Amino acid sequence: MILKIGMQVPTGGPNYKRSAMDFIIAIFELLGSWTVGNKKKIGFILLIVSNIGWIVYVLTMGTTYGLLLVTIPALFVNIRNYIKWRGQVDEPKNQKENL
Repeated sequence: MILKIGMQVPTGGPNYKRSAMDFIIAIFELLGSWTVGNKKKIGFILLIVSNIGWIVYVLTMGTTYGLLLVTIPALFVNIRNYIKWRGQVDEPKNQKENL
């Protein structure tokens, strides 16, 4: 393909659409992972929000459908982990009060 001066070439293919949504979702995902590493329950909420964001992003932008193969199961795993973590985090507080 010969490029003419002034012609804009999209990066990512002919159907590629650019938005800030992917950057915002990525920030939520990184913050979620960071806060889970710091043993904060809110990290799972941030990860769940990012999972939902990725699903919406893929369905609205029409690109990277393969991302759904990771994101949908990760959503359920994060919900499960939040529920299980909630019970474990509450237990030590109760043990300290009983002493």
